[in-house]
Amino acid sequence: SVLLCAGLTLGACKAEKFDAGAYVQATLDATYHHEYETYAELTDQTAEEAEQNILSQEMETIREEYEGMGLEDEELERYNDTINEMYTKTKYEVKEVTETDDESFIVSLAVEPFEVYTEFYKNYEEKLKEEFAEAETSPDEKMIMDFTIDYLTECSKSASYGDPVIMDVKVKKDDNGIYYIEESDLNEVESAAMPKG
Repeated sequence: SVLLCAGLTLGACKAEKFDAGAYVQATLDATYHHEYETYAELTDQTAEEAEQNILSQEMETIREEYEGMGLEDEELERYNDTINEMYTKTKYEVKEVTETDDESFIVSLAVEPFEVYTEFYKNYEEKLKEEFAEAETSPDEKMIMDFTIDYLTECSKSASYGDPVIMDVKVKKDDNGIYYIEESDLNEVESAAMPKG
């Protein structure tokens, strides 16, 4: 699931000298590493508000993804917590900032792919069959989710990092003079940071 851009609809506030590199760094730090202070300052909210906005939007995204599967919020929250714990292991660094003619900025990032999903999907089906091989009935959605969470956690402990990927993120200004990062760019950062294989 794509959680990265959840809750990041707030743009950076207008400032005399806008630091696009700091804004991108703060946005990623808030999403991945749960460091909200700088992001909150740049988007004119408190750290508590930033955290609440991001986490609530993440949960809403997960609810929509798993709608109709009969899973309780408690289970979905546990899954979300697992994803967020994996997020803390992501590695990225702002390398260069270039201002363009239209008052936008191109921010170059170095992202080290955390190969947790590669590890996870490599053996997931086999591990799932092994887990329920002795079961008298087919596992329900909750049982499968419990297994998925536990196996993701196991994989995240042993997953390695790939070679750094250099990618560009565009920071644009809207009609009100507020800077923001396009959702498609945020999705691409997540795909690079935690590739699905």
